[in-house]
Amino acid sequence: MLTKMKVRVAKRMDPLFDRLARAFPGYRQTRDALGSVMIRGKDERLAKKLVRWLDSEQVEYYVGIIDYWTINELVRARWLAVRYTADSVDDDSNWDPINCYRSALCRKCHWFDEANVPTPYSVTNSVLRRKEDVFPAHNGVIIAREGVKDLLVEVVRDQR
Repeated sequence: MLTKMKVRVAKRMDPLFDRLARAFPGYRQTRDALGSVMIRGKDERLAKKLVRWLDSEQVEYYVGIIDYWTINELVRARWLAVRYTADSVDDDSNWDPINCYRSALCRKCHWFDEANVPTPYSVTNSVLRRKEDVFPAHNGVIIAREGVKDLLVEVVRDQR
């Protein structure tokens, strides 16, 4: 039943998506079964062009923008947020932290004190069964699998 509903929604959107493909022929477009489309391109003006086109079509819409950085941009970055979707991996079954900190905030900058991270740092066993490579933890700690850690160290080696 749910699948049929998704297909019906997508079918209803097909004429709009077909017009969109004709209006933006130089961009790679991927449709999903829920009635949305992803458009990929290197033109930074794409979002403004897309919004103008959607307004002219007089349809309700939502535009989400995801920027992907090049390797050269990543190397020059002063600060780069690591994105992840997994749940915290240093909580017990009641969502209480399993690590104890002597102090959480640095007295100088009032941000998380990286010098006071518990050693060894404990994580739940579920991490071993998960497919993600990066996991959130308490107090700004990020848990990364060895390959991701090696990549991050390679990219930010001189920024320690």
